[in-house]
Amino acid sequence: SSDLRLFDASPWMVASLVLAWPLPSLAETSVKPVKFSREMMGMEIRILVAAKKNAALEKAVATAFAEGDRLNMIFSDYESESEVTKFSQSSGSGAAVPLSEELFEVLEYSNSLSLRSKGAFDVTLGPVSRLWRIARFQERLPDQTKLEKALQRTGFEKLVLDPNQKGGKLDTAGMVLDLGRSEEHTSELQSPDHLVCR
Repeated sequence: SSDLRLFDASPWMVASLVLAWPLPSLAETSVKPVKFSREMMGMEIRILVAAKKNAALEKAVATAFAEGDRLNMIFSDYESESEVTKFSQSSGSGAAVPLSEELFEVLEYSNSLSLRSKGAFDVTLGPVSRLWRIARFQERLPDQTKLEKALQRTGFEKLVLDPNQKGGKLDTAGMVLDLGRSEEHTSELQSPDHLVCR
């Protein structure tokens, strides 16, 4: 029997997810690719499949999109009910918050990048990035005073993680995490067994 597997797919920041059936690339197969698409995470997500359309394929694609939705509700700071948004809302409370395995791994990896880059990479820049989002929409530079105040609520050293408890806290009130591309570290849309159809 053949396996339908999802390879190297990052549902958060990639616009195309490619499925192979069973192993050849789309360029190497004579089967006309089937395209599935959905608006997700603020963009069109496309899944191309080198296979004939059938119930097993549709089930696997639905599973892939469902996994994308699940990860979106962990990582997206655009979603008011996402895990990362709720974590940001806990900032300044002094209390450690239990984190999912996915979010903890992303934040731990992000902090390692911040240390190696001496702060050039920093997921706590959410207050600043939000000002720039507004500025882009308004087509004018952010107010300098607002930028300076926003910067006071940033700093990767204020993101404290506890690897033993798999939790974390944000030391300064008003901090906002903006994960940007850092969550790609975890997200091979985790081609585990639930994405394999036989």
